[in-house]
Amino acid sequence: MSDKIDKGIKRKVRRLRDRINSVVNRKTLIIREVRNLSDIFQSTLNIIKSSFIPVTILVLFILVSCGKKSVKDENPIVHDLIAPDYIPIGFSDTVYLRLSVDDPQGLDDIDVVYFTFDFPDESFCPDTFFMDDDGQNGDDVAGDGVFTFGLTGPDTSQQTGDYIYHFTARDKDNHRANTIDNTITVDESLAPYVYNLNAPNSLQKGSPQPVYLFIEVWDPQGLGDVDSVYFTVTRPDGSSNDIRFYMHDDGEGGDSLSGDGIYSLGISPPSPENQSGDYVFHFTAKDTDGHQANVIDKIITAYDNGGPVSGIWIGTGGGASYSVDDGQNWRTFGENSGLPRDEVSAMAASVYNGTTYVWVANAHTEYQGGSGIPIGDGLSYTIDNGSTWHTDTVSAATWYGMLSYDLDMYQNHIYSACYYGGLIRSVDNGQTWENLYLNADDSSDYVDSLYGSYSNRYFSVKVDLTLEPDTISIWAGTAYGINRFIFTDYNNVSIKQDTALQIIYDPTDTTLSEEERLPGNFVVALGINRPDTVTYIWAACRPGAGYTGQSYSVAYSTNYGMTWTTAFSDSAWGFAFIGDTVIVACSHGLYISGGDYQNWEIIHEIEDSTGQQAFLSSEFYAVEVVDSVIWAGGSDGIVRTTDGGTTWSVYRSQLYPEDHYAYPSPFSPFVSARGGTTIHYKPYHDTYVTIRIYDFNLDLVRTVVENAFREEAMEADIDIWDGKNDEGDVVANGVYFYNIVLSTGEDWWGKVALIK
Repeated sequence: MSDKIDKGIKRKVRRLRDRINSVVNRKTLIIREVRNLSDIFQSTLNIIKSSFIPVTILVLFILVSCGKKSVKDENPIVHDLIAPDYIPIGFSDTVYLRLSVDDPQGLDDIDVVYFTFDFPDESFCPDTFFMDDDGQNGDDVAGDGVFTFGLTGPDTSQQTGDYIYHFTARDKDNHRANTIDNTITVDESLAPYVYNLNAPNSLQKGSPQPVYLFIEVWDPQGLGDVDSVYFTVTRPDGSSNDIRFYMHDDGEGGDSLSGDGIYSLGISPPSPENQSGDYVFHFTAKDTDGHQANVIDKIITAYDNGGPVSGIWIGTGGGASYSVDDGQNWRTFGENSGLPRDEVSAMAASVYNGTTYVWVANAHTEYQGGSGIPIGDGLSYTIDNGSTWHTDTVSAATWYGMLSYDLDMYQNHIYSACYYGGLIRSVDNGQTWENLYLNADDSSDYVDSLYGSYSNRYFSVKVDLTLEPDTISIWAGTAYGINRFIFTDYNNVSIKQDTALQIIYDPTDTTLSEEERLPGNFVVALGINRPDTVTYIWAACRPGAGYTGQSYSVAYSTNYGMTWTTAFSDSAWGFAFIGDTVIVACSHGLYISGGDYQNWEIIHEIEDSTGQQAFLSSEFYAVEVVDSVIWAGGSDGIVRTTDGGTTWSVYRSQLYPEDHYAYPSPFSPFVSARGGTTIHYKPYHDTYVTIRIYDFNLDLVRTVVENAFREEAMEADIDIWDGKNDEGDVVANGVYFYNIVLSTGEDWWGKVALIK
């Protein structure tokens, strides 16, 4: 017989129970059990090391909304103003003002972007000047969130001095953005004038691709009076050798037209041994009389193969989310904010010529006859961190079974591993797509709107730059082994690979021993690492098409796939690397090994350093490393460690972090990622907490935790009811009440449903 609570409290709880039943879960959040979209619709992870806004991408399938802060009803934000600080009297050309704008509801929510200004005599100009993002009149790309206005030069009748410009924006609900003020000085001068600089924000060290810098020059005596246009560079450590790099207007070497006043110079990115960080370029000009032009400073960041991370992207069943504060807050994009669906199946990103590209593959599951069928919803990309999205419903990734399971990028080229749609790529931002084929048979394999050959059904793709610039390889995992596409003239996009090789498990190949073979033909993830002079190709294998004898194993090759070594047996989903240390996301934990790859530490059920959050699942679907920081994720959230796994931070999605509730509800004691239902709450002060479970008759069922310390203002998600009573028996189906009692006086009640 269960203990009874006293009659006074019982009457109080009954009144509360009746009130709760009359409200549809106002205080009780029902979060359904986390499930994969289908058995094969598992998560993958890609690291995108970008510049300017470097990005890590973590793709997880968690069917809960990700994000602690809603973006609803936020004001637009204006930022990254590009404007001169000086214009000479008599300047007869147009200088372009550029302003970047973000809006939480998407750029379609922007009504106007505009500026006003004050005259040097401090009087106010009554006119409002509107900026455009239409791809015309100096605006480079329509719809990219960068608004432009062409400012004509002042004539001799205008006041000289400081003009104060005020830039802002307004959305369709009349929410106004922040204001950026900028001073432009107007004065008389005999010197040349430099303006409209076009240069990237960042460069990848060691990249073989030259980058062209452009700047316009005006001279009151005419362009014939211009003697030289040049720049100097200050290194990240503040040093400079004062070398002048002279630009040209001769129609050669990247300069499009001789004598048009637009000077250019192609530069090579710094070599790997050069400093990383912010290089400051100082652009100016000089006329034949020695008059010095104004100076335009431009910061260009040089980064090592991706650079430091200032943000992380994750893909979930609730959308694509972006954080710039190490996961404390997230901005989420989904069906209501530019993407075709909430569910994300793959992500990738790259920085090319200063532009950050983030690609997202969307998909969803439909159930027919009790079976889940994954359906692709196309590929989308953003170049402004999600403010605008461009979606392409390419057929290979848009239909039943036609979905992308993995994406990877090189330059601004996107590769997509599609199940029934094959391996596709686009070299023009999704305007056109082409398939890569292993051989002529695969190229004629497309029948009844799908690829029938298992070697044409793809799950994973990685771009291999370890032999760059001589050779670039595309490794792709299929349902029948690994295909390697080899390019020796990659930049000639009119041709495809020179060679394509296939690697499979084949016990009839007597040139290899059993220990040297790829252990399985179903390859769902790939990883590439070169810690020193040896390149390691890693593969997550499962039994697939072909011969018997295959296994669920992780294997690596040190000779580009000729022979393989099996490291351990488990179902793996992704790889990450710190030097020669390998971290593998698997169904039974994070596997970590440093160098020998035969001895592995297995990490699972991680507790947050605060003691109030925990990752209680053994399954990890994604892992990546950025600047020695390990990020990993699975069905129970995201974990992060900065010290190699000694201490962890756990990030879990809560729609209402300030509230208390039980999730999932309803739940099953036999099918649960966390072993039961979690009681979520957030104490106002340091306190001791007791949590009890009562049945519908208000009999005590279970004491979950008693007098446990909890820290103020910290969400608690570690108290779990496993569906059993104090005797250890699973209770009957029904509605139960939880009671959270805090030593600081709070007494919270809620309900949870149990279904076996």
